[in-house]
Amino acid sequence: MPDRKMQRMVIIGATGSGKTTLGRRAAEKLRLPLVDLDELHWLPGWKVRMPDEFHDLVEKAAAEDQWLICGNYSVVRDAVWPKADAIIWLDYPFMLVFRRLIWRTLRRIHDRKEVCNGNVETWSQVFSKDSILVWLFRSYWRRREAYQKVFRDPGLYPNARYIRLKSPVEAEAWLKNLKIENLQDVPPAATADDDKEMIPTKASA
Repeated sequence: MPDRKMQRMVIIGATGSGKTTLGRRAAEKLRLPLVDLDELHWLPGWKVRMPDEFHDLVEKAAAEDQWLICGNYSVVRDAVWPKADAIIWLDYPFMLVFRRLIWRTLRRIHDRKEVCNGNVETWSQVFSKDSILVWLFRSYWRRREAYQKVFRDPGLYPNARYIRLKSPVEAEAWLKNLKIENLQDVPPAATADDDKEMIPTKASA
């Protein structure tokens, strides 16, 4: 597909991989509106927004001419991915993501840092069946397999450039190379030959 400017980008990856952090930095650099799907999915008190309302909000956000959307949520993929100019996958090793998630969770609990819409992480959540750490174990390999299938078939989303970042070093290099005046120069996605190898809900699968 010919190079063209990318005005609508989606960042995906395992829980704790740093989607929102990278997305915030990229959006600031490119002056794109940032949309965090967790902000739309979770209501105060960790209440889940009704599916139809969630989908409508995401669809409205994706209808804009410019955006950078962070998050997985397969239930709204149909509203986002077909409109994206770039799909950026943070495909980091499990142990790296696991260590990062542990430290992030501990830091959030200690600092009482708001995650979204007034919600904070607590010790009771960490040790519950809905622990975000448990969710990583449940979802990491299943999600990785699903994304591998997508990235092997560029025809699924022909308008999007597939960008697969396998380490934080690659992510930093990608971010460094982003420029407003020549967004079309983002490196292409890895090919199939390179494949050698929040709080959980079913909606986020």
